[in-house]
Amino acid sequence: MSFNKRLATGAGAAGPQFKVKAFTGNRPNSQSVTGIGFEPGMVIAKLLSASGYGAVVANQVRGAQKFLDITNTAAEVSASNSLTSFDSDGFSVGGYGNWNGGLSGANGDMISYSFKKGTDFSGNNNGSITSSGNANNDLGISIVDFTGTGANATVGHGLSATPEMYIVKSYDTAGRNWSVFHQSQGNDKAAFLHTDGAFNTTSGWGYGSGSFWNTTSPTSTTISLGSIADMNASGNKFLALCFASTAGVLKVGSYNGSNSNLQVTTGFQPSFVMVKNATVASTDWTVFDDQKSGFINFNENSAMTGSIGSFLSFNSTGFELVGNSGNNVNTATNSPSYIYLAIK
Repeated sequence: MSFNKRLATGAGAAGPQFKVKAFTGNRPNSQSVTGIGFEPGMVIAKLLSASGYGAVVANQVRGAQKFLDITNTAAEVSASNSLTSFDSDGFSVGGYGNWNGGLSGANGDMISYSFKKGTDFSGNNNGSITSSGNANNDLGISIVDFTGTGANATVGHGLSATPEMYIVKSYDTAGRNWSVFHQSQGNDKAAFLHTDGAFNTTSGWGYGSGSFWNTTSPTSTTISLGSIADMNASGNKFLALCFASTAGVLKVGSYNGSNSNLQVTTGFQPSFVMVKNATVASTDWTVFDDQKSGFINFNENSAMTGSIGSFLSFNSTGFELVGNSGNNVNTATNSPSYIYLAIK
């Protein structure tokens, strides 16, 4: 299905697909976070008011009471007091600190990002590895579950468009990186969501021979994997989070750093923007949204910091970056290329 044809099924036709929601923790008690406007298929949450708590992510493909911590390479955590249910108008959480306010009784400030549930699929044989999962074509995101083979492979992603960005993580085996593909960086490079490193080849990351993505770009039906254990170890269970630009709702893109203010056009006013310097190391995966005053870094377990206005502002056609605001977001120093994910 072409990008233009998908315009008719964007946010206006299908309703809200994504929601940024701030809430106050209630630990050790449970609580329901409502006002989302739909049943989420995936939720990311982060404590803002204290350090020591990484961003955590749960999804309906794996089920409630299971989650991954974005800031480390640990396997999936099973905890009955984490995200306890995906509800018709939001989600419910127990007394787990990362999900509900940090220290018991501290009532810390939380931020959450909810992605609307799409359509479940199973037995997808478009690739050499059979996959299952959930795909929301109105938003442009799919959550894909598969088992690694250890050899160059392809995996069906369930979307009706070609993903421009995807993130692969083993959920049953500790020590596997959060590997990120982005179309602007080519099909021979990866970066890791839990680190501040730049995009690089396997040799640049110290793996030696082999390729992260089998030097093959994704298609309208499959993503490609190399033989590297981080995204395709034999017998390991993996999730792939796939993102495809969808008119009026979601945009995967890139821009070159500048010492002047820079307008990035997405075609809508974002509520969420994640930015990464793709070419300079020691730069964070910086996340801005329209509900909090500062920013967080997905690769760190630090508290919210800074002032969003010092880096960017949202507008009706995208977002404007403040010139020379630093290596993480916008500077011409070392001629960096930046990648971003923007969602309405």
